Amino acid sequence: QNQQAIAVLNEIILVITGSKIDVMQLTQQHLKQISAMELKKIALLICYAFKEDQPVQQTKQCHVEFLHALIPILTTKKPIFTIPQRCPADLKQIYEDLCAKFQVQVQIQSFNFDYLQIINKLPALFQYKKLKVVALYKIEPDKFQFQFQLKQINNTHFLLQFFNLNKNQPQEINLQRNFTTQMFVNGVQLKVNKAHTSFQTQLTHNYFDFQTLPPQFKFAALFEAFKLSPAQIFQQLLEKPHKTSNFFIRALKLQIEPQQNEDELDVESESFSLISKLTLKKIQYPVRSEKCSHFNSCCCLEEMLALYEESGQLKCLVCNQIVQFEDLRVDATGYYFAEQQKTGIFAISKNGDVTGGSNDVDAEESGW
Repeated sequence: QNQQAIAVLNEIILVITGSKIDVMQLTQQHLKQISAMELKKIALLICYAFKEDQPVQQTKQCHVEFLHALIPILTTKKPIFTIPQRCPADLKQIYEDLCAKFQVQVQIQSFNFDYLQIINKLPALFQYKKLKVVALYKIEPDKFQFQFQLKQINNTHFLLQFFNLNKNQPQEINLQRNFTTQMFVNGVQLKVNKAHTSFQTQLTHNYFDFQTLPPQFKFAALFEAFKLSPAQIFQQLLEKPHKTSNFFIRALKLQIEPQQNEDELDVESESFSLISKLTLKKIQYPVRSEKCSHFNSCCCLEEMLALYEESGQLKCLVCNQIVQFEDLRVDATGYYFAEQQKTGIFAISKNGDVTGGSNDVDAEESGW
């Protein structure tokens, strides 16, 4: 028997189940009383520590039989403490702590977790093409490295996300800080900016090497992304639930063609009037937040997005209130009436005829 092997096996069971069970007296009945998830974690950690192949079947009964047959054999072997190619995020710290307890240094550089959780927490103004993930293991080296292909890199934007895993809720991803990155033209330097924080790193042999990162950053996710244009973002807003009538939707999408005659222009003059306001040199969009109801079409969506990239916050340009992308709505109808300084109740026919309302109240007093 190998005393270190027995100690390692006992420690794995204790850490996962919270119960002291002597592996030398472990029976199949003991294993059946352990939950399926805990059995799976025990099996993974044992396979990492003793360089064993994981069971093919992932059922509880399979894990019970696997561990019942394997553990007596492992009590006579010496632990190897391998570096797994992929390790579940909620087991990564447990395994590293286990190795450290037995005075073995292991740094896992690859791990897996629920990608969708991270994607859902990232800004809505990027279109994600690929997802790269890397672990910043423990901060002792004060740096981390990861590799990626340099194909078509010039027009690519990278989003680098640093986060911690909550030990009490392993599935919860706690984002700590987000850096929007911009590749230099020469493809050699990467500049990373967030508000007033910036640092630079050299790209050498396809490797990033970040120095002196704050100690709370335990993991990092690299996203290869393309920023959406203001027109694409506006199209997204049009597809959301909105307060805009179909007539104004058609007007927004209308393209004026040179061959149109003057009669057609007169018939659709209201549409063109609206279009002209929305297609100036700096394109203005009838977008408002549900929180404050101000029209940011008075300013410029492009300007709003530029400020968002700089500060990481989306703000109403009228009252400076912080809003979420989800709060923004297209309200071309309301914008048109506000421009006409009309208030009251309106009816809009299918062909765009407007009836009702009055313009006896000043637009500023009306709350627009």
